[in-house]
Amino acid sequence: MNLPEEITKNAIVGTDKYSLKDYQHLQDIAQKIETQATDREEMFLLMSAIAFTYDDAGSDGMELTVTMPEPDDETTAEASDICIKHLTAALQSNEEILFRYIVTQFLRAGVRAAPQLLPLIIQKAYTNKADARRLLTICGSTGKWLCSLHPLWHELIKSSDELTVWETGNIAQRKERFAAMRAENPSTAREQLARVIQQENAQARSEFIELLAPELSLEDEEFLTLTVKDISTKVKKAAYELLKKLKGSALNRQYLHFASRVISVGTERVMLIAKKQVLYWNDTITPDESIFRSGVEKISSQKGVDDASFWVAQVMAYVDPSELAANCKCTVKELLTLLLAHKHKALMFPYLVQSAIHFHNQEWAVLLLESTNVFEPALLRLVPARKRKEFILKFIRENFNHLLSFLVDESYQEMENDIAVQILKGLSTNPYQINPTQYQLLALCLRFDAAHLLEKYVRNDNNSTQYMYFQKHCFEMLRIMQIKKDVLTSIP
Repeated sequence: MNLPEEITKNAIVGTDKYSLKDYQHLQDIAQKIETQATDREEMFLLMSAIAFTYDDAGSDGMELTVTMPEPDDETTAEASDICIKHLTAALQSNEEILFRYIVTQFLRAGVRAAPQLLPLIIQKAYTNKADARRLLTICGSTGKWLCSLHPLWHELIKSSDELTVWETGNIAQRKERFAAMRAENPSTAREQLARVIQQENAQARSEFIELLAPELSLEDEEFLTLTVKDISTKVKKAAYELLKKLKGSALNRQYLHFASRVISVGTERVMLIAKKQVLYWNDTITPDESIFRSGVEKISSQKGVDDASFWVAQVMAYVDPSELAANCKCTVKELLTLLLAHKHKALMFPYLVQSAIHFHNQEWAVLLLESTNVFEPALLRLVPARKRKEFILKFIRENFNHLLSFLVDESYQEMENDIAVQILKGLSTNPYQINPTQYQLLALCLRFDAAHLLEKYVRNDNNSTQYMYFQKHCFEMLRIMQIKKDVLTSIP
């Protein structure tokens, strides 16, 4: 009689004469059941279930020994309990802005998340590859160990060779890998791109070339010069754009040479005694054909502007102010002052802005912002910190939304309270100018001592629908500011 038949007989007769212990391969299991069961009936039912399962399987059970790899020792400290508490809450409530802020602070302080949060964070990294590097960093060695055990997560810790991104990865993966290579070793990245770029379509080729910009140097000139021979107009444009901005490149020197021939600075007598600087503009000079090939339009597209003046304006966007000023034997400030007083000021202005931005010229940035009411964020980033506040207060009323986008981002740079006063005042009269996410981000860019500014609006008993909407966000911002304070004061 086999074991299931014997157990069935036991059940009918109502005895426990036959036991799993009588069968050698089931003795260990039977002993465990006997120690854990609360009574004889439960023990009989558990043993019956095991017996029938083995019989259905058709073979005796096998003993398997599995050796699990162990994670490397952690090299970073675990974040404080209060930080872990807030990170957990942000994860569970899907508060993405708070979550990203806390992750940023973990990375800044070099601390890691608690083990119980790692599966959630790693899954978040898996579904959002753009943030994977940051999120895996705060998971420490244990996070990498977990990834090695999970078939889906394993790709997060593969090396570039394992991923074979250039052969099998999609365009986003290849661009991400190339950007990382470019940051680590610009020359190696460029050489890799030169080997594989012709395998890509025109759109991808142009996008890869644009990724050379952050670490652009004269070492890239030869590759870019070859790239302008590409059959795609889009690819040529991307390569020419970098060559024009690349100070010292052959093309950039041609731009400077042309501008220096057209524009010069001299002196004239005033009232027979005094002298003043004068800007001379020679509009009889034609650019070299290579300048037109690089993107300068031959025919003026602006009403009332002659072709020659339009050529100069376009070229000025890629001329370093300091080099042109040296050729004109004047200071950078003197040159821009003369250009802004010239009859072609309106034509030149947007191109002068581009020049200041391309070549990071602080003096031009300040003068250009002083001479206009048009807000240009890229110029404001060049302005020394001591002057920036002055321009912010100048532009805040007419350029509220653009300025808010400039001030409030994931750099979490704290704004001064008098700027915060103006922003909150503007939002209180029109709270729908920004969305709830932007309100959260704004809270993270306020100083701790700005809480009283929000409390003033919270205490106001204005019952209009619009004001109550703003008031709700003030409550929320106070909550987020408290979380920010908790994190910053408890992190190393």
